[in-house]
Amino acid sequence: MKYITNNFFAKFMSLVLAFCFWIFVTAVDMRLGFFPKDVSVDVKNIQTGLAVAEDPGNVKIKIKAPMSVYSKLNSDNFDVFVDASAIKSGGAEHVDIKVISKDPSVQILGTEPQNVLLKLEDEETKKIPIVLKTKGDPSGDYRSGEGEVKTKDVEVLGAPSKIKQINEVAAFVELKGNEKGNIDGEVPVIAFDETDNPIRFLKFNPEKTPVYLPILPKVESKTVGIKVKLKGETAKGYWVNKVRIDPPIVAIKGELEKIKNIEFVETAEIDLANSNKNIMDRVKLTLPDKVTLVENLDKVSVQIFVADLDSAKTVTPSINFKKANPKLKAEILTMTAVTLTGSQASLTPITSENVILNIDLSSYQVAGEHKIQVSKDMVIKPGDVEVSKVLPEIITVKLTEIQETLAQ
Repeated sequence: MKYITNNFFAKFMSLVLAFCFWIFVTAVDMRLGFFPKDVSVDVKNIQTGLAVAEDPGNVKIKIKAPMSVYSKLNSDNFDVFVDASAIKSGGAEHVDIKVISKDPSVQILGTEPQNVLLKLEDEETKKIPIVLKTKGDPSGDYRSGEGEVKTKDVEVLGAPSKIKQINEVAAFVELKGNEKGNIDGEVPVIAFDETDNPIRFLKFNPEKTPVYLPILPKVESKTVGIKVKLKGETAKGYWVNKVRIDPPIVAIKGELEKIKNIEFVETAEIDLANSNKNIMDRVKLTLPDKVTLVENLDKVSVQIFVADLDSAKTVTPSINFKKANPKLKAEILTMTAVTLTGSQASLTPITSENVILNIDLSSYQVAGEHKIQVSKDMVIKPGDVEVSKVLPEIITVKLTEIQETLAQ
């Protein structure tokens, strides 16, 4: 007991000072004031058959929170609403604003204003056509194509004064800047006014709708071969022995959907005009709509070699890729020609369909352009004809990865 009573006053003052210091430290660590952003007011517990006619607006929230928490707060941390359960019919009535903090360390001290005038009307329903609406852009090298909404119209439920504000009802797709594949799924239905702002306090049936929005590369390029387009016939007893093009390939560019299936482009027509002599010409290329050349190439040089039917025949062979990697698509970028010799009777039935050039890809298992040497023994041909030559002796084969389409 004497130990406790000795220097009692000094001990008591130490406790008081410690308590005051604790209060000071606690106060320094807390921040009191209005949350810097106004928060929108929601309406809960509306009676069936009634709807909000006018937005209750935004409020300022006075809070007390630890400094470490205060700096991380945002509007989503607060549930701000008015309770409409006591309102049984349409009209206007003042109701108190209620705020619930989702973080228990944040104290709600009040709001400004403390109440709002809540206006309700009898709910009505209206059927309105739906459109597709997007916001933002996909990944940098991509663009959104023409989309499709799989629902024609929706039922809109709300106050008549709200429904009158509707400029359009949309299936809304918000692009976040990282999309590289097509969007195929359900998105929310939202109504917009004339200033393109969303209209609150409306209900929709359905609330979500399926949409399809293609996400396409802005520009894609690829290398393709050139095919000479001929019209007319050579002179009797003569045929087109060989065709030479310079350059033999070109690079084209355009939207992926436009160029993905293009393997060659054609020249303008060249008239054989009953010729029995070789033809040399410079002709333009014929390109599909919205497809252009990577380089500014005006014309290509074409040589058409005309030969006597009794001597030889040159055809463009069919290509058969053997032992190819199933994950790679193969295409030949060099126009090949196989010259066969034999009697006129044996050469007559020879066509590109029955002359086949076998190309073994077992040594080429990665994507890219590969130079491959060809020879006469790689050619399969019918009848009693002989393979005289295969030109060019080195061809270019392009291997590309087969892309799988992903639905999102």
